[in-house]
Amino acid sequence: KFGAEHLRQPTEPDLERIMKVCAARGLPGCIGALDCQHWQWMNCPIAWAGQFKGEEKKSTFVLEAIADSHLRIWNAFFGSSGSLNDINVLDQSPTFQSVLAGNFSP
Repeated sequence: KFGAEHLRQPTEPDLERIMKVCAARGLPGCIGALDCQHWQWMNCPIAWAGQFKGEEKKSTFVLEAIADSHLRIWNAFFGSSGSLNDINVLDQSPTFQSVLAGNFSP
């Protein structure tokens, strides 16, 4: 039950609803907000610690997510090194790269 409703890509009616809400808020064509958050990696291997250490001074990895106005997450990408800032994370993101290429299909 949970998987069929929540663990899926948005359907055409979903996208129409999301875009209608965004357009009413002055963001026509928008399907949600994209953001990145650093998560602490408690058991990061010592050999990798340097490349995953960011301004938090602890090993972290980055979660990139796209959510709509109802806080429903439609896309998530884990795994970028915590030493990267959000701009560099987006540069590595398959989702963001497909948006830039004009072939993003949520």
